[in-house]
Amino acid sequence: MGRELRVLLIDDDSKAARRVERALASAGNGSFAVEWVDRLLPGLDRLADGGIDVCLIGLSLGETQGPRTVLAARAQAPDVPVLALAPTTDEEVVRRMLEEGAEECLRTDELDADVVVAAIRRVANTRARRQEPSRELPTREQAVDGLTSLLNERGLLALGERHVEVAVLTRRPFAVLYVDIDGLASVNAGAGTGEGDRALVSVAGLLTATFRGSDVVARVGGDEFCVLLSVVSPTGASE
Repeated sequence: MGRELRVLLIDDDSKAARRVERALASAGNGSFAVEWVDRLLPGLDRLADGGIDVCLIGLSLGETQGPRTVLAARAQAPDVPVLALAPTTDEEVVRRMLEEGAEECLRTDELDADVVVAAIRRVANTRARRQEPSRELPTREQAVDGLTSLLNERGLLALGERHVEVAVLTRRPFAVLYVDIDGLASVNAGAGTGEGDRALVSVAGLLTATFRGSDVVARVGGDEFCVLLSVVSPTGASE
């Protein structure tokens, strides 16, 4: 018996979701562990937490349009293969979902046990193909500023790209803040670079304490910092 596959099902069609759950339960022997989320944004948050082997996404989700649900999932977790669920009549949307990154697309009237189990096992085998270095984050040594322990510019660009992709695809507002320390050169000249370094560390600590753990804080230059607020309200306030 192979290891248990953890399946995340994101679908607001309760009938289709229950059919998938029953199909995977019928496989027996603890082959699958299924988590069902009926809205896209909580589903993306669960994907970000890790530990998912296959993601099933239903076309009926109303929070994005058509294949953009697949794009959002792929942006959030590029290594997790996506299996799309679509009604039989949407041939054009089915084609687009495949083009946008779904490994396969199952029709909602074909969700019998054998079909669902076989499809999930097939797409699970694509995980190894996702382990490519092209979109991997840099190592900690490459991505972190040695003085402040914040992300450096390279780390911000690598992690920020994924945050922005998800924000755009899910229509979540985001904001970018730029912070510059005035007079740091004078501090270095008058009191020494040690004092200047302590000022940078103090500012880094203040930014870290001010913003949320989900926000991205980075030192992008000698006296320059950047903060990416990944979720803000339409008025600009952080949620």
